[in-house]
Amino acid sequence: CDKIVDLARFYQISTSLQHELLSFFCSKDTRICHHAILAFSRIHRYKLDSAIAALDRIAKLLQDGDIPFKTRILLLWLLSKVYPDEDAVSICLQQIDAALSDSCMEDRLKNRIITTAVQSILHRQCEPTTATLEALLSRNLH
Repeated sequence: CDKIVDLARFYQISTSLQHELLSFFCSKDTRICHHAILAFSRIHRYKLDSAIAALDRIAKLLQDGDIPFKTRILLLWLLSKVYPDEDAVSICLQQIDAALSDSCMEDRLKNRIITTAVQSILHRQCEPTTATLEALLSRNLH
């Protein structure tokens, strides 16, 4: 009985901590933001509600053109480590498309975003689907 209570308390604390860390994903202090992303990835448990909320928050942050480059890279990395589902793949594909269509971005930054997004898609816990591979091929990446 004590083990069940301890486990329930652990999940409660873990969920609370994840929600707190999520609030720092938008921090203007990039050091705090980056540490929050890394800490979140370490304590993440896929089926918790906070994980689902985090995916929505990550998608919104990545759609914002004003996030720092390194933050964008860390969020793409987080998608591969924490989220094995097709929603995360879709977010990565959106980032590839955004980088390809951004004529103002330096080529080296654009290539880094594309490379990280592709790695996030291919280096996940589950094998990429045929549709995912076809979506990558259709983008004519060099």
